[in-house]
Amino acid sequence: MSVPITFAFSSSQSIAFCNITSIYNSRVYEPCRRDMLPDDRKMFGIFLPIEGNTFLVLRNGERLWIKKNSLAFVMVSDLATVYSDDNGRHCINYWFMAHGINLPVNKIFQLDNIDAQKEISFANEIIELVRTQNDYNAQYANAKFTCRVLEWLNLINKATVSKSKDAEIVDKAIVYINDNITKGLTVKDLAQQFNYCEKHFRNLFKKNTGVTPKQFIDNVRLDSATTLLTTTQLSLQEISDRLCFVAVSHFISCFKAKYGSTPTEYRKLLNNYILPST
Repeated sequence: MSVPITFAFSSSQSIAFCNITSIYNSRVYEPCRRDMLPDDRKMFGIFLPIEGNTFLVLRNGERLWIKKNSLAFVMVSDLATVYSDDNGRHCINYWFMAHGINLPVNKIFQLDNIDAQKEISFANEIIELVRTQNDYNAQYANAKFTCRVLEWLNLINKATVSKSKDAEIVDKAIVYINDNITKGLTVKDLAQQFNYCEKHFRNLFKKNTGVTPKQFIDNVRLDSATTLLTTTQLSLQEISDRLCFVAVSHFISCFKAKYGSTPTEYRKLLNNYILPST
C-alpha cells in the first residue's frame, strides 16, 4: 500500500534572528521632537503608528511621513530626528539588532490589513517578557519578535506586488516634492506633472498619505527650514525666499504654529546643543 508523502527541501543555509534592545508602546498628546544622537551600531528601528502621524528626518535630508496603517524600517545610524504632528500620536516602536534578515530600511510600507489591537497586545507581551530580565524570557521574546518581523516582511511583499498605479504616482509625487521644494510648488503644478486633474490628484494623494498635497508641501517646507536654520547662517528673509513663503512674517507664523517657537528662538536653542558630527 502506497502512502502519499508531502515534503519540501530548503536551499537556505542562513539563520535569521532579531535581538531586541528596547520597545516602546507610547502615546504622545502634543507635538514633540526628538533629535537622535549619531549611533554607529548596526541597529534597526521599526515604527508602527496606531493613531496620528510619525515623521522621521534622515541624516541625508530625506523625510519619511509614517501614517496609520503604515510601517517603516529604519537604520538607526541614518536617523536624525523623530517628531509627531500637532495632534500627538500613539506609536509602537522597536529597536533591535538583526542577523540573516534582509530589511528594506528607510522605507514606508502601507499595510491596510494591520490589526491595531493585535499589534498593541503583541507589543505589550514583548515588553512584559523583556521587563523580567530573565534570559529565557528574553530569548522567547526575541524568537516571537523575529517571527513577527518575518510576518511583516511577508505582508510587505504581498502589498508591494499588488501596489496600485495611484499609489506609485503618489510615491513619485513625494519624491518630486522633496526634490523641488525650493521651486514654489502648488497642487496644480503637481497634478499637471503627473497628468491628473487637480481635484482627482488631491483626493488620491490624501487617500494614500492621510494628508492633502498642500499640507504635505507645507510640512516639507517647514522641515527644510529647520535644516537651514541649523546648518547655515542664512537670514530669516533668505530662508523665507528660498522656500517660497509668501512673506517672512508668514514663514515665522507658520513655523511657530508647528514647532512652538519662532525660527530665531529655534536657532538659538539648537546652537546651545550641537549634535556631534557623524
